[in-house]
Amino acid sequence: MKNPFITLENTKGVLVSINVTKIISVEKQRFSNNQDAFCTYLILDGGGGAYVATHHFKLQYEEVMEIINNWYRGEHHNE
Repeated sequence: MKNPFITLENTKGVLVSINVTKIISVEKQRFSNNQDAFCTYLILDGGGGAYVATHHFKLQYEEVMEIINNWYRGEHHNE
């Protein structure tokens, strides 16, 4: 079985392991303190239907989507 975890750096500089199969939504957002800078906001299924986890990541939306798409195509590289 393929490892479903990818590692991304959040906006606080902390590495976070994310289960790709639990991602519900991916959104490009502007930083509140810098309208010229963007981050990527992920919503994850936390299990049980009621719990949801959210994270902001430094990688741009397009980069996160490429990592997710590569994982589903079988080209997963845990970066």
